[in-house]
Amino acid sequence: MNQHVSPPAEAGIDAFDAGTVLPPASVDAEAPVRFARAFGAHLARQATSRERAGVRPTEEVAILKSSGLVNLLIPERFGGLGATLPTALQVLVELSRGDASIGALLCYHYTNSGVGRLFDIDGDAEALERRSAAGRWFWGNVSQPGSRGLKARPDGDGFRLNGVKHWSTGPSLADVTTVLSHRDDVAELLYAYIPADRQGLRYEQDWDHLGLRRAETVTMGFDDVEVRPEEVFRSSYGPVTSFPPLYVAIGELYFASVYLGSTFGALDAASAYARENGRPAPGSGVERLTKDPYVLHQFGSFWTDAEAGAAFLRQVAQEVQDGFDRRRTITAPERAALGVRASAVRAFLTKIGLEVTPRVYELTGARASHNDFGFDRFWRDIRIHTLHDSQHYKLRAIGDFALNGEAHEPPSFA
Repeated sequence: MNQHVSPPAEAGIDAFDAGTVLPPASVDAEAPVRFARAFGAHLARQATSRERAGVRPTEEVAILKSSGLVNLLIPERFGGLGATLPTALQVLVELSRGDASIGALLCYHYTNSGVGRLFDIDGDAEALERRSAAGRWFWGNVSQPGSRGLKARPDGDGFRLNGVKHWSTGPSLADVTTVLSHRDDVAELLYAYIPADRQGLRYEQDWDHLGLRRAETVTMGFDDVEVRPEEVFRSSYGPVTSFPPLYVAIGELYFASVYLGSTFGALDAASAYARENGRPAPGSGVERLTKDPYVLHQFGSFWTDAEAGAAFLRQVAQEVQDGFDRRRTITAPERAALGVRASAVRAFLTKIGLEVTPRVYELTGARASHNDFGFDRFWRDIRIHTLHDSQHYKLRAIGDFALNGEAHEPPSFA
């Protein structure tokens, strides 16, 4: 019987140097990526044990806040770090490389904290951005536009919310959370943000799904919750019936970066195991697993796929950043085309992630299947999130663009 080899001893989260405060991009544009790489490597050493113990990510979120990483995309003139979308994606890849649950939390933070600036192209949501930067707000997500379990009722100049929203990521640890709700008076949406401790909010810790087990996804209950007039997102586009322009293009890349990080994380873990603990297969004729030609072939194939995905992500990230920089003049067809390009990146990294992550055992052997190593978490984390959107419909839309030149912005949800 093979002797079980234990993984390296795992340090607690408090062993990480949490005293770093990141400088603005104009001072050191690469500092956020270096920090995320170090933090991600630390997370990797304890991700499996903390997942198995069901530890809530309160300490990790505190580090994201204390470092200023939550302010990454807020312009410097408003008190943020002033980084670009490509930098944010690199940060998410590095964090997800260590623990996709933490990467997903920051992914949803960036998605939701950016809603104000996407809607308000006239004033760039200056007042909101300044408040978020000064308070180092961590943002939660209560969206799911297809869900009609939550209703917004006008109440003077504000609204009252009643109902339930499932699969809400991050609000139970957030300072504020977005809320997207159907209005009960007109065919429009209420898109707003509220403090996470607002009276009438209920958080149910009911997430018991395949992956992203520490991403703090909860069911939200709303019992006559107040939304004040100043908490409604200002829209430069008139009545709100869908997501703001460029939201889909940016969001698709955020999600894709989590998948890519998980894929690289699986390769990191498998290669470290193969070097340190791997045993060559009987009859292989090699002294070390890392010299087995079949293992080298597989690893080379997996690594090439991941690097191709990374290059695709970088290319489209710059295209979307350029579109954001032109957000006051970009046309609707241009925005729609960027959305398709970003969806193609996400579809490609979904394919690569789901092909590579469950096959890392081919690089390690049977002993690596012990649950202490947790090599299955990389696949589980990708699989659970990619179930949100059917790839069949996504690829159909991409095909319509590639074949017929047809691209469409998000439909009305109202």
